[in-house]
Amino acid sequence: MLQNQIITIAKKAGDEIMKFYQSKDLIIKSKTDDSPVTAADLNAHQIIFSGLSDISNELIISEESESGKHLDLRQKKFWLVDPLDGTRDFVAGRETFCVSIAFIDRGEPVLGVLYSPVLNEVYYAKKNAGSFFNDKRIFNTSARKQLYALASGAAQASQRMQNFLKLSKIEKLTRYGSALKFAHLARGDADVYPRFGETSEWDTAAGQIICREAGCEVFDIHSLQTLTYAKKDFRNLGFIAVREDLLDTFKKMISDIEL
Repeated sequence: MLQNQIITIAKKAGDEIMKFYQSKDLIIKSKTDDSPVTAADLNAHQIIFSGLSDISNELIISEESESGKHLDLRQKKFWLVDPLDGTRDFVAGRETFCVSIAFIDRGEPVLGVLYSPVLNEVYYAKKNAGSFFNDKRIFNTSARKQLYALASGAAQASQRMQNFLKLSKIEKLTRYGSALKFAHLARGDADVYPRFGETSEWDTAAGQIICREAGCEVFDIHSLQTLTYAKKDFRNLGFIAVREDLLDTFKKMISDIEL
């Protein structure tokens, strides 16, 4: 099955990343957007690019390459890859980074794999085929009396996040790095994951299909429509990932938050 091949590729990239994990000799460079990049990012990119090229003729869009990013791919099929999602966590020696590989079909993620090499955790999903964690089906069926939320690892919440937390009456907020937040939402560890700042599409694609197949939805905070892909500059301008039964509630709530 194709998803098994993608998992194998993700694990090979993860093995390469682990060669650099917690290394005292790790060289860290800054990209034009001031985000960090290391040899682990670049080597993982090469492994994934080579692996996908062996099994598919579709275009590969990766965080670590400029190839194809100028094209209009809204009606196309392509791979969308973040070889090392959560580089800052990786550099800091934390566990919360992962390999992210997704397949996009006309603006929609239809297959996704997230692999945590430190924890040896694999999350994957295929459209209409369910979401899985280490081969076990997962679904967010939590119905807590009080809401749990996930957020990025930023030390201080933005004003928009503070307003959101106040309006939604979140009982517990857990900060977690990388696209693994989507995985934890899919598992039912939380009810909602809001993101008000910009992200890149390769940060969210695999996580989105994993969430959708686990009974959650990811919507754009401006259009209130399902988050789509191959947008200009491959940028997301804010989204909320939430359990489906809470979707309408959170869409209504967004109108009361100054964006």
